Amino acid sequence: MDDGRALPPDTIQFRRWSGGVEIALLKPPIALKSRGHLWGALGGSIALLFLSSVPTLAFALFHQEAGLTVLFPMLGAAIGAVCIASAIKWDREAAVLEVRDGYLTLVRSSGDRKQWPVAEIASVQAIWAAGPWALKITPRQGDSYTAFKGRGRIELDWVAGLLRAALAPTRPAVPAVQILPGGECQVCGSAMEERIVLCAKCRTPHHEECWTFNGSCSTYACKEIRFTRSA
Repeated sequence: MDDGRALPPDTIQFRRWSGGVEIALLKPPIALKSRGHLWGALGGSIALLFLSSVPTLAFALFHQEAGLTVLFPMLGAAIGAVCIASAIKWDREAAVLEVRDGYLTLVRSSGDRKQWPVAEIASVQAIWAAGPWALKITPRQGDSYTAFKGRGRIELDWVAGLLRAALAPTRPAVPAVQILPGGECQVCGSAMEERIVLCAKCRTPHHEECWTFNGSCSTYACKEIRFTRSA
């Protein structure tokens, strides 16, 4: 994933077995970002209420008519309530997505259930749906389906990525390749005589140390990060 997101969020569970793949999207935390975010909104609301009460208290202490200053605490309380409400995740939906026996099945905690043949799915992506992020499943024919509006972008990027990997056709087996000593490594330019690895995608040979240094295949536009060891 981009932006250093090497591990999925805690709200995503992924399971693969011989019969298919299952992705569970768990309920999000009650706070939009974290409990610290919720406590911050609560603390800020209390501070706002206190500050907005100062004029009224000052007038009362000096035996003067508070007048319209009594509206300040009410306004502060209203703004504080809005801050707290905005920090709470009200829609805490969960769902399970399963790729099995040639079908993608989506079951939501609301009771909604959708199913598509794997061969009929054109794309799965996280989109910015008129404000909140959402997951969009587009079949080759018929209307697209949008779900999980308001979930985090990172969550939806992971779900979409895992689904695309599960829906991708199986790659044909690559025949074994025997690398003979000689030839030049594309990274360091020296001869490849031992400790040779092959790009899992395009089968370009590299020194193992050079692959580790480069972090991916050195072939232009390949960018594969997985390798296999030569015989």
